[in-house]
Amino acid sequence: MEGFKIILFCFFLYEIAATTDPDTRKALDSLLHRVENVEEENLKLKREVDLLRHQQKNGHSVFRRQEERPAIGFTAFISSHLTSLGNQNTILFDKTKSNFGNGFDNVTGYFVAPESGVYVFFANIMSEVSSGLSYIETEIVKNGDQLAEMYSGAKDAFDSSSNMAVTSLKKGDHVWVRVHGSWSNNFSIHCCFSTFSGFLIGQDELTENIIG
Repeated sequence: MEGFKIILFCFFLYEIAATTDPDTRKALDSLLHRVENVEEENLKLKREVDLLRHQQKNGHSVFRRQEERPAIGFTAFISSHLTSLGNQNTILFDKTKSNFGNGFDNVTGYFVAPESGVYVFFANIMSEVSSGLSYIETEIVKNGDQLAEMYSGAKDAFDSSSNMAVTSLKKGDHVWVRVHGSWSNNFSIHCCFSTFSGFLIGQDELTENIIG
Protein backbone atom coordinates (compact mmCIF):
# COMPACT_ATOMS: atom_id res chain seq x y z
CA MET A 1 0.00 0.00 0.00
CA GLU A 2 2.80 2.41 0.88
CA GLY A 3 4.55 1.62 -2.39
CA PHE A 4 1.36 2.43 -4.30
CA LYS A 5 1.16 5.81 -2.60
CA ILE A 6 4.79 6.50 -3.54
CA ILE A 7 4.08 5.65 -7.17
CA LEU A 8 1.07 8.00 -7.21
CA PHE A 9 3.21 10.72 -5.72
CA CYS A 10 5.87 10.15 -8.37
CA PHE A 11 3.28 10.36 -11.10
CA PHE A 12 2.10 13.64 -9.56
CA LEU A 13 5.65 14.97 -9.65
CA TYR A 14 6.03 13.66 -13.19
CA GLU A 15 3.03 15.68 -14.33
CA ILE A 16 4.50 18.78 -12.72
CA ALA A 17 7.86 18.09 -14.32
CA ALA A 18 6.23 17.89 -17.74
CA THR A 19 5.94 21.65 -17.63
CA THR A 20 9.40 22.24 -16.10
CA ASP A 21 12.97 22.00 -17.32
CA PRO A 22 14.38 18.77 -18.89
CA ASP A 23 16.85 18.07 -16.06
CA THR A 24 14.11 17.93 -13.44
CA ARG A 25 12.04 15.66 -15.63
CA LYS A 26 15.04 13.34 -16.18
CA ALA A 27 15.65 13.10 -12.43
CA LEU A 28 12.00 12.26 -11.79
CA ASP A 29 12.07 9.60 -14.52
CA SER A 30 15.03 7.96 -12.79
CA LEU A 31 13.30 8.11 -9.40
CA LEU A 32 10.13 6.56 -10.81
CA HIS A 33 12.12 3.72 -12.39
CA ARG A 34 13.86 2.97 -9.09
CA VAL A 35 10.55 2.92 -7.22
CA GLU A 36 9.11 0.47 -9.76
CA ASN A 37 12.13 -1.83 -9.31
CA VAL A 38 11.73 -1.73 -5.52
CA GLU A 39 8.06 -2.65 -5.88
CA GLU A 40 8.92 -5.61 -8.11
CA GLU A 41 11.54 -6.90 -5.66
CA ASN A 42 9.08 -6.53 -2.78
CA LEU A 43 6.51 -8.63 -4.64
CA LYS A 44 9.10 -11.35 -5.30
CA LEU A 45 10.13 -11.42 -1.64
CA LYS A 46 6.51 -11.57 -0.54
CA ARG A 47 5.84 -14.57 -2.80
CA GLU A 48 8.93 -16.37 -1.44
CA VAL A 49 7.91 -15.69 2.16
CA ASP A 50 4.36 -16.92 1.47
CA LEU A 51 5.74 -20.11 -0.10
CA LEU A 52 8.05 -20.81 2.85
CA ARG A 53 5.19 -20.21 5.30
CA HIS A 54 3.01 -22.64 3.35
CA GLN A 55 5.75 -25.28 3.31
CA GLN A 56 6.41 -24.86 7.02
CA LYS A 57 2.72 -25.10 7.84
CA ASN A 58 2.32 -28.34 5.89
CA GLY A 59 5.62 -29.90 7.00
CA HIS A 60 7.27 -29.56 3.59
CA SER A 61 10.25 -27.50 4.67
CA VAL A 62 13.39 -28.31 2.70
CA PHE A 63 15.48 -27.21 5.68
CA ARG A 64 13.62 -29.55 8.02
CA ARG A 65 14.16 -32.52 5.70
CA GLN A 66 17.87 -31.74 5.41
CA GLU A 67 18.30 -31.55 9.18
CA GLU A 68 16.39 -34.78 9.79
CA ARG A 69 18.10 -36.85 7.09
CA PRO A 70 19.73 -39.80 8.87
CA ALA A 71 23.28 -41.02 8.42
CA ILE A 72 23.01 -44.49 6.85
CA GLY A 73 25.92 -46.61 5.68
CA PHE A 74 27.83 -49.80 6.38
CA THR A 75 30.93 -51.82 5.55
CA ALA A 76 31.13 -55.55 6.28
CA PHE A 77 33.63 -58.29 5.48
CA ILE A 78 34.04 -62.07 5.62
CA SER A 79 36.19 -63.17 8.55
CA SER A 80 36.75 -66.80 7.48
CA HIS A 81 36.80 -68.69 4.19
CA LEU A 82 33.44 -69.72 2.74
CA THR A 83 33.29 -73.12 1.06
CA SER A 84 30.68 -75.44 -0.46
CA LEU A 85 28.47 -72.55 -1.50
CA GLY A 86 25.52 -73.37 -3.73
CA ASN A 87 23.54 -71.69 -6.47
CA GLN A 88 22.02 -68.39 -5.22
CA ASN A 89 23.36 -68.89 -1.72
CA THR A 90 23.55 -65.62 0.21
CA ILE A 91 27.12 -64.61 0.99
CA LEU A 92 27.40 -63.86 4.70
CA PHE A 93 29.61 -60.92 5.55
CA ASP A 94 29.79 -61.75 9.23
CA LYS A 95 31.86 -58.84 10.54
CA THR A 96 30.96 -55.16 10.32
CA LYS A 97 33.44 -52.30 10.37
CA SER A 98 30.63 -49.74 10.44
CA ASN A 99 26.85 -49.85 10.45
CA PHE A 100 25.34 -46.37 10.66
CA GLY A 101 21.57 -46.61 10.93
CA ASN A 102 21.79 -50.36 11.70
CA GLY A 103 20.55 -51.30 8.25
CA PHE A 104 22.95 -54.21 7.73
CA ASP A 105 22.37 -57.59 9.43
CA ASN A 106 25.56 -59.66 9.62
CA VAL A 107 23.56 -62.77 10.54
CA THR A 108 21.38 -62.84 7.42
CA GLY A 109 23.75 -60.88 5.14
CA TYR A 110 20.92 -58.52 4.18
CA PHE A 111 20.87 -54.75 4.14
CA VAL A 112 17.34 -53.55 4.91
CA ALA A 113 16.79 -49.88 4.01
CA PRO A 114 15.92 -47.91 7.18
CA GLU A 115 14.79 -44.98 5.01
CA SER A 116 13.70 -44.47 1.42
CA GLY A 117 16.21 -42.82 -0.88
CA VAL A 118 19.02 -43.28 -3.39
CA TYR A 119 21.78 -45.67 -2.27
CA VAL A 120 25.20 -46.80 -3.49
CA PHE A 121 26.36 -50.40 -2.99
CA PHE A 122 29.82 -51.87 -3.55
CA ALA A 123 31.06 -55.44 -3.28
CA ASN A 124 34.47 -57.06 -3.71
CA ILE A 125 34.75 -60.84 -3.91
CA MET A 126 38.04 -62.79 -3.83
CA SER A 127 37.93 -66.34 -5.12
CA GLU A 128 39.71 -69.13 -3.26
CA VAL A 129 42.80 -70.62 -4.87
CA SER A 130 42.79 -74.21 -6.20
CA SER A 131 44.62 -76.24 -8.81
CA GLY A 132 43.72 -75.20 -12.34
CA LEU A 133 41.25 -72.46 -13.22
CA SER A 134 39.17 -71.48 -10.20
CA TYR A 135 36.29 -69.02 -10.51
CA ILE A 136 33.03 -67.97 -8.91
CA GLU A 137 30.33 -65.57 -10.14
CA THR A 138 28.40 -63.45 -7.67
CA GLU A 139 25.87 -60.62 -7.85
CA ILE A 140 24.45 -57.72 -5.87
CA VAL A 141 20.66 -58.03 -5.80
CA LYS A 142 17.76 -55.84 -4.71
CA ASN A 143 14.73 -57.78 -3.55
CA GLY A 144 16.05 -60.67 -5.65
CA ASP A 145 16.68 -58.63 -8.83
CA GLN A 146 20.23 -58.21 -10.07
CA LEU A 147 21.91 -54.82 -9.70
CA ALA A 148 25.50 -55.78 -10.56
CA GLU A 149 27.57 -58.89 -11.28
CA MET A 150 31.12 -59.96 -10.37
CA TYR A 151 33.39 -62.65 -11.83
CA SER A 152 36.34 -63.75 -9.71
CA GLY A 153 38.73 -66.34 -11.04
CA ALA A 154 42.30 -67.19 -11.91
CA LYS A 155 44.57 -70.15 -12.59
CA ASP A 156 46.39 -71.43 -9.53
CA ALA A 157 46.03 -68.03 -7.83
CA PHE A 158 43.68 -65.83 -5.88
CA ASP A 159 41.63 -63.35 -7.87
CA SER A 160 39.15 -60.66 -6.94
CA SER A 161 36.43 -58.75 -8.72
CA SER A 162 34.34 -55.78 -7.65
CA ASN A 163 31.34 -53.85 -8.86
CA MET A 164 29.11 -51.00 -7.78
CA ALA A 165 25.43 -50.14 -8.17
CA VAL A 166 23.33 -47.02 -7.60
CA THR A 167 19.65 -47.64 -6.97
CA SER A 168 16.51 -46.19 -5.42
CA LEU A 169 15.15 -48.02 -2.38
CA LYS A 170 11.93 -47.82 -0.48
CA LYS A 171 12.03 -48.27 3.27
CA GLY A 172 12.23 -51.99 3.97
CA ASP A 173 13.77 -53.01 0.62
CA HIS A 174 16.48 -55.69 0.84
CA VAL A 175 19.91 -55.68 -0.82
CA TRP A 176 22.45 -58.50 -0.53
CA VAL A 177 25.22 -60.40 -2.34
CA ARG A 178 24.73 -63.97 -3.51
CA VAL A 179 26.20 -66.65 -5.76
CA HIS A 180 25.05 -66.00 -9.32
CA GLY A 181 23.57 -69.07 -10.94
CA SER A 182 25.65 -72.17 -11.48
CA TRP A 183 28.44 -70.61 -13.59
CA SER A 184 31.13 -71.43 -11.08
CA ASN A 185 33.54 -74.33 -10.72
CA ASN A 186 34.75 -73.50 -7.23
CA PHE A 187 32.04 -72.34 -4.86
CA SER A 188 34.51 -70.88 -2.36
CA ILE A 189 35.34 -67.33 -1.30
CA HIS A 190 38.51 -66.12 0.39
CA CYS A 191 38.09 -64.19 3.61
CA CYS A 192 39.15 -60.72 4.68
CA PHE A 193 39.52 -59.21 1.18
CA SER A 194 35.85 -59.87 0.39
CA THR A 195 33.73 -56.89 1.46
CA PHE A 196 30.25 -55.43 1.06
CA SER A 197 29.42 -51.72 1.57
CA GLY A 198 26.52 -49.38 1.02
CA PHE A 199 25.35 -45.91 1.93
CA LEU A 200 22.54 -43.40 1.43
CA ILE A 201 23.42 -40.49 -0.87
CA GLY A 202 20.11 -38.60 -1.00
CA GLN A 203 16.41 -38.56 -1.59
CA ASP A 204 14.77 -39.05 -4.95
CA GLU A 205 11.43 -37.71 -6.22
CA LEU A 206 9.60 -40.69 -4.78
CA THR A 207 11.08 -39.98 -1.34
CA GLU A 208 10.06 -36.32 -1.58
CA ASN A 209 6.46 -37.37 -2.21
CA ILE A 210 6.51 -39.82 0.70
CA ILE A 211 7.86 -37.20 3.12
CA GLY A 212 5.76 -34.33 1.78
